[in-house]
Amino acid sequence: MNDLVIGPNWEQQIARLRDDLTEDSNIIRWGNDFYRCCRDGDPVTLLLHTHDDAQALKLQMRPRDLYITQLAGHMDMGRYDSLTDAGRVDGERLSHAVHALARGQVHGTEAFELRSLVVFCVAESLRFDGLARDVGYTMLFGQNKVLGTETPLPIKRWWPLVHGWGQACDAVWAGLKPEVRQAALHQPRAALELTQRRLFERASYDRLPAASRAIAQATKVLKRPG
Repeated sequence: MNDLVIGPNWEQQIARLRDDLTEDSNIIRWGNDFYRCCRDGDPVTLLLHTHDDAQALKLQMRPRDLYITQLAGHMDMGRYDSLTDAGRVDGERLSHAVHALARGQVHGTEAFELRSLVVFCVAESLRFDGLARDVGYTMLFGQNKVLGTETPLPIKRWWPLVHGWGQACDAVWAGLKPEVRQAALHQPRAALELTQRRLFERASYDRLPAASRAIAQATKVLKRPG
């Protein structure tokens, strides 16, 4: 069972959870660190807690693309386009979503929007370490602000990246040498031969479609291709 608590150390918790749910890789990303790679396997369970631990919301996540398949009894999450206009993330709002959904207190459009908020904060924080940092700042500094600004966390700024993540991941995989790609997808990586573990390659962003370049640079975890 994986636990995640709404609080000011959100970014650090997400980083630990990301390491638990994904594999390291031999692919160097923008910023000179390495991408993480999604695993194959059965769905994993995640409990999202409020800061006072009064309530927990059970989620199921698909490892190969970090897609949340179940939340508050709903099997098909669909898309969360309506969240674009909500425009804000903070610990208080996320805690309210956990309480209301876990207790079955909301229905219809309101329930959809709260589920969307939870999915956005959890799944996209795992995929994008920069977004995890932004969400964590709102919980650390309160009032829905990002460090060094006086404006709300700009969800809309992340929208193109969130919706283009899958295509950007596919573009990164397609640009790799076959032997590097094969080594990256072999899991567990500890089982690789030493020569394979030493294979590495820098993602070539110049060869990516313009629409995918910024998304690939911001991505921390690559979904598995296919």
